[in-house]
Amino acid sequence: MSLLNAPLQSYFHSFVQHTYEVLSPLITHSKIPVFIKDIDHPWINENLQWLENRHDPFKELCDPNSEIYGGVDGRVCPSDLFNRLVIDNNSWGMQRTPWRNAQERLQEMRDCPMALDSVKHLHVDIYVSSGEYGLRYDSPNPGDEIPELFADVLTLMHNLERIDWGISEGSANYFESVFSKRNLSLPSVNHLVPSQSSFYLIPMCPNLRALEATASRSDQGSFIESTSKVPSIRSLNFQAVHRWSEPLLSDLLRAMPNLVSLSLRGSISEGEYTDECFHYVEVDKEKLQIVKNSLGLEPDDIVIIKRPNDPYLKTFLRELVGYPNIRHLGLPYSADLSLGFDGGPWCGNAYFGPDGRAYRRRVLQEGAETDEKAARIALSVLPHLETISIGGSTPHMTKEDGNKVVFEWPWTGRMEEWLLEQVPDVSKDDPWYDA
Repeated sequence: MSLLNAPLQSYFHSFVQHTYEVLSPLITHSKIPVFIKDIDHPWINENLQWLENRHDPFKELCDPNSEIYGGVDGRVCPSDLFNRLVIDNNSWGMQRTPWRNAQERLQEMRDCPMALDSVKHLHVDIYVSSGEYGLRYDSPNPGDEIPELFADVLTLMHNLERIDWGISEGSANYFESVFSKRNLSLPSVNHLVPSQSSFYLIPMCPNLRALEATASRSDQGSFIESTSKVPSIRSLNFQAVHRWSEPLLSDLLRAMPNLVSLSLRGSISEGEYTDECFHYVEVDKEKLQIVKNSLGLEPDDIVIIKRPNDPYLKTFLRELVGYPNIRHLGLPYSADLSLGFDGGPWCGNAYFGPDGRAYRRRVLQEGAETDEKAARIALSVLPHLETISIGGSTPHMTKEDGNKVVFEWPWTGRMEEWLLEQVPDVSKDDPWYDA
């Protein structure tokens, strides 16, 4: 049993981590800034020791006119070195406090003009620990200095095209406040991947064309409001955390009427029950009257509602009919389309051994057939589509005999062969035969 309770453990871990981060640079004596190592560029990894042996590798790497870009000792530093920059304390094996790490990386980038001029993609993933389970505690409040520094550096990245913005919900409002006061505008950014509660960034990118986002029910309103302010958006990849609905899709389309590409993630269903759970039959009027009489019901106490026999996916996709400019449609995994396929068992034990492998092939075949069904439904509603993908699987589409569209999937005409490629047979002599 620990001698310290959870809160004390948390603060103790925070103190140890802070001390380590302060002393680490003094112990290692590396001449190369951490932000350059975090890029994980193959050339840096291969030439790390050679760079450490040079007089001032930081200055050289940040100067496009230095000899290492022209060639020295048979080595030429690539011009794409700073294309992607990272501010991250959330990758596997990292032990960095969030705000100190962000501050130091931003300061290093600010001191490297070539990085600021060259970066096209900025990836931000900042994890703030709540201190639960005895882990270190990080304050969600970064103060004004960190958001101000972010704003300073972002405005210096004149060629920045994409931002992946991973800031936790508890910290998002601090950045929004500072960025809004600064009237931050990022006109070069055309691709944005904001975290939930960071949708305020969308209007700050007035020339945005591609947007990837996830939103829960509580965040969907702010997302729709933010996107309605940026008419330049052409591509949306969106995940509805709970499930998709016709009103949600309709609201998104009205907010972004110029979409050309739309990818949907999440479950597309009416709710707990779907049309396919029920059978709809014609009711004989005389029999209905007998039922009413036997139950003592008045004529209007029973109302028959006729529902279409179409699957809900078809009804859902009809929301897109008024948007013929959408040429590329991505639908979720086939098990999320309410077409009768549930994805099979999620526990790997069901697929152990020869019988399990055979079962896995049957599940894959059912999934493939559901993909085909979903694509046909989508095309029947939206015949102008140029590409359709189901769960990331995209068939080749060709026209034959006029306007007839033929889908060619990886398994078309070779299902058995394809299934064996996905789940190969295992020899009885193989130690993995029963696994």
